[in-house]
Amino acid sequence: MKADIIDRLSERLKRSELGEEQSFLLHLVREKSSLDTIFNAIREGVIVLDEAHDITYHNQAAQDLLGLTGDAKSQALTKFVPELKIDEMIPSENGFKRQELEISYPEFRHLICTIVKQTEIDGYIIVIHDNTDLHKQSQSHNESEQLRLLTMLAAGVAHELGNPLNSLNIHLQLLSRLMKQITGEDGDEARELLTVASGEIERLDTIIRQFLGALRSDKPEMKAIELTSILREALQFMTKEIEDRDIELETSIPEFTPLIEGDETQLKQAFFNIMKNAIQAMPQGGKLALLCSGDDDFIHVSFADTGGGIDLNKIGKIFNSYKSDRHSGTGLGIFIVEKIIREHGGRLDISSAEDKGTVLTISLPRLGKRIRMISSHTNQEMNHE
Repeated sequence: MKADIIDRLSERLKRSELGEEQSFLLHLVREKSSLDTIFNAIREGVIVLDEAHDITYHNQAAQDLLGLTGDAKSQALTKFVPELKIDEMIPSENGFKRQELEISYPEFRHLICTIVKQTEIDGYIIVIHDNTDLHKQSQSHNESEQLRLLTMLAAGVAHELGNPLNSLNIHLQLLSRLMKQITGEDGDEARELLTVASGEIERLDTIIRQFLGALRSDKPEMKAIELTSILREALQFMTKEIEDRDIELETSIPEFTPLIEGDETQLKQAFFNIMKNAIQAMPQGGKLALLCSGDDDFIHVSFADTGGGIDLNKIGKIFNSYKSDRHSGTGLGIFIVEKIIREHGGRLDISSAEDKGTVLTISLPRLGKRIRMISSHTNQEMNHE
């Protein structure tokens, strides 16, 4: 295009009078101004690059979408958008390629970029479409569908487990009556074992009910609660399993913390799931540290294990249901936790390093300071002492 205009201008200059030259140049200026107005009015971002991938033109939409500065021209596009893999996007002559990417600056956006090679300008044209709203709607729909399927699955599992658990409980009660007839040390030992078995069945029944409650509740039943009492109760519930797995437990929990607004049952379920994941990550034993602290806005609860950690390339996928690297895992644990914390207006952060362990931190807003938080999936390494 540029070469054609120059050729036309050169040819006309050879045959034109001075007045005609000025008139033609004025026409070109007006045409360029009109094109600039049109390009700046459209919602799609338009960027023109030279062969070196430096910016030669951009419209207002591209500037707003990518946070380009006023002096962006003649600078490399990757300086502003490192997520855009231009080298991998270079199309064949007169062809085009498309790439979807997420950017975090100047704000989070999901973009669709189409790059076209233009031999006429010795460079490339990139058209950028902001697909953020549609992407969010799709994610919301997928999550709703996942929850619907999970609820159906959970109801079926609860039904299948509930019947044998009830049967076991009835038979244990019958055995307990028979044991009353046995005296001596043997009878005492048998009754103690029965008590343990009954307690384990009751524990399983509680887990199933809380699991169903966490999935089925559309919204948490919010009220003012004190978090440390819930945390201690959840920890006491898991203590036997922690001891059986030869895991060292280290806790730092204040006697009281400022009140939060939350659903006691759902938060307890979130703590169960996190500790269960941590225990399963240390099959040969290890250390589980639990720290509760607070600041002016949030109460923070951190769970740190010394398990195998999470592969950096897979850390984002653990928030999807049914995603689990363990053969015996369902992948539901963190999915449920993230759902609960998000509905409490809180934040869930994960820090992990392979062969070192994982730290998962829940941050819940103090009473009166609840704001809607976007879930944060932190991909960074964790240092263990």
